Amino acid sequence: MAIGKNSSQRKQALDQDLATWKPRSWAVNLPFRDYSIRPEDMIPAFAGAIGKVSLVAAFAVAWEQAYAIRYPGFVAENIRLEMVVASLILLISSACLLPRAAPPGTLTPLIPMVPLMAAAGVHPLTLGLAIGLLGLLLAVTRTLPRIVALNTAGTRGGILMLFGLLGLNDSTVKLIAWSDPVGWLLPIALLTSGLAGYLLLTRWRKAYLTVPVCLVAALAVSAAFGRVPQLTTSPGLPMLDFSWWSVRWQLPVSFGVQPFLAALPFAALAVVMWPLDATAIMTMHEQQYKPYEQKAVFDLNQTFLVVSLRQLIGVVLGGAQVAAVWRSFLIPLGVVRRPIPGAALLLALFSLGFAFAGYPIDIAMYAPILHLVLVFGVYVPMLLSGVKAIRRRSDWLVAALVLTVGIALHPLAGWLLGIASGQLARLKLRRRR
Repeated sequence: MAIGKNSSQRKQALDQDLATWKPRSWAVNLPFRDYSIRPEDMIPAFAGAIGKVSLVAAFAVAWEQAYAIRYPGFVAENIRLEMVVASLILLISSACLLPRAAPPGTLTPLIPMVPLMAAAGVHPLTLGLAIGLLGLLLAVTRTLPRIVALNTAGTRGGILMLFGLLGLNDSTVKLIAWSDPVGWLLPIALLTSGLAGYLLLTRWRKAYLTVPVCLVAALAVSAAFGRVPQLTTSPGLPMLDFSWWSVRWQLPVSFGVQPFLAALPFAALAVVMWPLDATAIMTMHEQQYKPYEQKAVFDLNQTFLVVSLRQLIGVVLGGAQVAAVWRSFLIPLGVVRRPIPGAALLLALFSLGFAFAGYPIDIAMYAPILHLVLVFGVYVPMLLSGVKAIRRRSDWLVAALVLTVGIALHPLAGWLLGIASGQLARLKLRRRR
C-alpha cells in the first residue's frame, strides 16, 4: 500500500513540475531556481549520451571508409570532439538561455548517403557549412514550418520509410561484414536479441529504454561468441581547431563555387529532413503532455536556430556529423514526461564525462552496439513512423512513388516527386469540393 502511495506522490510531483514550470527564453534559467532536476531526468540523459556516441561514430566511420582516411584514432577522436562541442552548446542553450529549444543531435538518416556523397565529390566541410548556413537562413526567416506544410502524409511517410529501409540495409550489411570470421550466426543472434528486447519494451511501454537494452544485448551476445570491445581511447581532451581538416581528415580544403554546387542538393535535403524528423517527435510530445503542459513541447524555430549554429561550429572544428534534433534524448524525455532543461543539463554532463574518460567511447562505437542502437533506436522507429503517417489509399500511392524513385534513382528525386504528386492530389481534392 505504501508503495502505491509513494508512486502516486511521485507522479503528482512530476505533474507539478510540468504545471508550474515557467521557461524564459533569452534569459538565464538556473537549476533548482527555474527548473527542477529529478532522478527521472537521468533516463533520457543516459540514453541520449549513449545514442550520441553511437550515431557520431556511424557518421565518422562512414566518412572514414568513403575517403579511405588512415589517421589513427580518427573515429574516436572525432566522437570526443563532437561530444564536447554538443555539450558546451547544450549548456548554453537548452539548459540555460533557451529552455524550450531541443538539444542539437545527429541527422542519422543521412548516414547511408555518405558513400553516395563521397562518390559525387562532396567535401564534408563544404557540406557542413552549406547545411549550417542554409539552416540558419530558414530558421531566421521562419521558413521551416512552411516546408513542413508542403509535405503531405504520403510524402512524410514515404521519406521516413525510405531512410528507414536504407538505414536497415546499411547497418545489416556492415554488421555481417564485421561478423565475417564467425559467420552468419553472430549477426543473426545480435539482431534477434535486439528485436526481442525492442518488442518486449514496446509491449511493456518502456520503449525509452531501447538504447541501454541494445547496449547490454550487444555486449552479452558478442561476448558469448568470444568477441569484446577493445578499450584503446585513453582519457583526454579534444583538439578544437581548424587544423583537424589538414591533419586528421587529410582532405584539401576548397571554398570555390564548384564544391558548394556539389554539396547544395544534399545540404537542401538534409535541412528539409530537419522538420520531418522534428515533427514526428513533436507530435509524440504533444500527445504525452496535457493541454496546460504544452509549454514543455520544444519550440521549432528556437530548436533549428541552435541546430544551425551547432552545425557551423562543429564542422569548422572538424566534426564529422550532420546536426539535427537529439532523437535518442527526446524520445525517452517524452515518455518520462519531463521539461527539457533539467534532463538537458544532465545530458551535457554525461556527454562530457564520456568524452573526457575516453573508454566509454570505445564501448559505444563497438560495431554490435553501434548497429543495434541504429537499427532499433532509429531506423525501425523511423520505418514504423512512416507507416503510421499514411492514412489513405492516395497517401500509399505517393509513398510508393517516393520509395521507388528514391531507391532506383536518388532520395532527393523521390522526395521532390513525392511533394509534387502530393500537392497535385491536394489540388484535385479541393476541386472536387
